[in-house]
Order: sequence, then C-alpha cells, then structure tokens
Amino acid sequence: MNSKRTYPRTLDPEVNVKLKHILLASLFRRGRLVRSLLAGASAVIRSGRLPLIGKLNPFTKTRSNRMVSLPVNKTLAADPDFPLPPMVVTELINRSKYHSIFNFCVCRHGRNCSSHSHDIGCLFLGEGGLDIIPQLARRVTADEAHAHLARAVEEGLVPMTTRLRADHYAFLTPDRHRFLAVCFCCNCCCLMSNYRFVPPARLAQIYPRLEGLKIKVDADLCVGCGLCVQTCYMQAISVEDGRARISEICRGCGRCVTACPQDAISMSLTDPDYVDKTVSEFLSFVKLD
Repeated sequence: MNSKRTYPRTLDPEVNVKLKHILLASLFRRGRLVRSLLAGASAVIRSGRLPLIGKLNPFTKTRSNRMVSLPVNKTLAADPDFPLPPMVVTELINRSKYHSIFNFCVCRHGRNCSSHSHDIGCLFLGEGGLDIIPQLARRVTADEAHAHLARAVEEGLVPMTTRLRADHYAFLTPDRHRFLAVCFCCNCCCLMSNYRFVPPARLAQIYPRLEGLKIKVDADLCVGCGLCVQTCYMQAISVEDGRARISEICRGCGRCVTACPQDAISMSLTDPDYVDKTVSEFLSFVKLD
C-alpha cells in the first residue's frame, strides 16, 4: 500500500468546516506525520504501566476509556441461537441516529499497511462523529454502516467498539459523551496493541474481554508451531514445553483461533445475553440518539 495515496473528498454540505478541520485534514493526509502521531500516542499508552502515571494518564483512566474486541471467527462454540459478536455493532448501529465513516484507517494509513485495505476506516456512531474532520469522513445511512461492517468482517478485520479519550485528542473534539468509535483492527498496525503494557488489573477495567467469552488451548492437538504467537497483537501467547499458553493479557480477538492449523485453540460463548449486556454497557455512558 502507498502511504501517499489520495482519498476522496466527501464533505457533507450540512457540516460547517472549522479551522481545526482544515488543519487536521492537512495533517491526516500525510502518512509520515500520522506515523509520528501514532508513535507518540503509543508512547503515552505504554507509560500507563507506571503506577502513578497509569492513574493520571488520560489514555488509561478507567473513567475515560472502554473498549471491547468482537471476534469474527465463525467457529465460535456456542448455542446455535447465539448471535456472532459483530451483532454488538449491528445493534449499536440500529440504536444510533447518526453514522459516519472515516475514509481510511488512520493506523493502516500511517503505518503503510500492506496486509489489509486502507479504505476500511473507523465507523463513528452518534452526533459527535459529525465533528470529526468532515473533509475526510462521510455521513452515511444505517444501511451503509451495516454494509461497511460486513465488508470489514469479510476481510477478516476484528471490530472493536471503543470509547477512547485518545479519539478526542486526535480529532480535537470535546468529550460530551455523544459518540462511539468502531475500529476495524488488524494485528499489524492497530494502536490498541500498546495496551498490552498496561498492568492486567487496570487493563481488565478499560479493555475487558467480551462478556461470556472463553478461550482455551487443547494440549493434545497443539504442536507448538507458534503461528498463534505471530498473530497475537497483545503478545498474550507463548510456547512453553512445546505447547501454546495464553496469558491473562488476552483480550479475545480470536485471531489465534483462525491462524491455528491444528484447530487446537477454541473460543466459546457462555452467556446468551452477551449482546444486550455489551450494548447496554456502552449506552450507559454514551448517548447515540
């Protein structure tokens, strides 16, 4: 992928372009500058490993951040009536009055990703998303938002529903609890991988696993090939004594399940109400209507 590629101008005529939008649009179009910003944000997140800084760091404060990965692996072991995890996003789209899509993934654009499409950008739900660089984003219908989700899942990208203070700093928007972001993450570029440096107790508060999601390794099937280690962006997997071991840092994205050639890793859903619980949790601190 070429980091210098251009992206279409899709300015919503109903949105007033402000000075901050002009400046940010110029910045975000430049891959090298975006790469530098990502490096800076990564350093800030990683500093959350320090006890005092972790409590004060706006990127790791429990009141300001909440995210959850929604694995797309279709071999999830669950009751056949259980919906697949991306249904969380489907329901949030249905609950939202406003839908916007960024024209490209900032992380893949800045890091010049060669593995996945750059033009599958974040989906923003809620009125606050309309204030995010309107020259580089477009307001869409609910149906178009659903189609965007389907395309991302088809490409194997993992949806992550997020409320992040980092978004407000990046786009210079006030935090009025009026929008959620849905990122479509790849394991090679995603900024969220830096949360692996946050202590597990704090990590569990701001980036928990999906409600009722279990993951395990079948020691009889695992041959210790290490492919799961390579695909884990949280570095939560190691090979010990010839078998894969998954640590508590695992956030349940499901990439390892897809990567394992021996089908030795499995995920299961045990809570039939996980969609309603996850949606209700996000709606408890963000207003989307």
